Amino acid sequence: MKVLFLILLLTGTASAAKKPDYDSAIARSENFLRQNRTDDAVIQAEIARDLKPNRPESYIVLSKIYLNLGEKDRALDFLLDGYKKCGAMPDAPLAEVHELSTESRVIVIEPRGKKSVLGTRGFKDAAYREKILNALKSRPHARLALAERFIQEGNVTDSFLLLEDFKSPAEEAPKYFYVRAKGFYLLGNDEKFEKAAAQALAHPVPNPRQLYELGKLSVLAGSDETAEQFLRLAQKNAVTSDPEFLKKIDRAVKHPEVFLNEDDGN
Repeated sequence: MKVLFLILLLTGTASAAKKPDYDSAIARSENFLRQNRTDDAVIQAEIARDLKPNRPESYIVLSKIYLNLGEKDRALDFLLDGYKKCGAMPDAPLAEVHELSTESRVIVIEPRGKKSVLGTRGFKDAAYREKILNALKSRPHARLALAERFIQEGNVTDSFLLLEDFKSPAEEAPKYFYVRAKGFYLLGNDEKFEKAAAQALAHPVPNPRQLYELGKLSVLAGSDETAEQFLRLAQKNAVTSDPEFLKKIDRAVKHPEVFLNEDDGN
């Protein structure tokens, strides 16, 4: 009966009064999901997707439904389908994409010859990575956001694989050069770090904590002049409502050697 009702709705043979609009179908699907009425939730989400396949909400709801059912790969596929088809797909589901396509692992990094062991996450295998790249190939903002998530976890390999042949839009240049600079530092490649740091200075990220981080990495890489420029930018961008962070920046500007006594450069 439910399948027949769905067919009638989608083929237009149900009465006009009973035809749902997109927002109503999404609302009903989410309500059914909260009630654990999975079949009804799927029907309403599929109705919404058929009505407006370029809107993201139906893909997100369908992903939630199948995640609740323990079907993680299907949940991931719905999110990736959303990124392929919906220009308005938000960034928030990227956290779920990251979780569903990766697994925990331990890696070793050796910036400037200093070995560190990190717990991080990486793509489960090459097939998952290719699936992500295919879904995000026309979504540079989402692709870069995912690469940044990996670099924050210390996973340079998957971050840089996501950015192979990547052409950064002008508005994304600050984040792109931040990711590259941190990645080359973690790889211990001083020459490429210095080049990326110079590009990051020319296109500085607005985030004062990331500027502070680049200042710290520059000190550890032996680039004191570059470090001071990053720290000055961090001072400029820091909000006055965070006096402790402002003090931390000021101390680093006056005594950059404090970074040399810390455990690592991450």
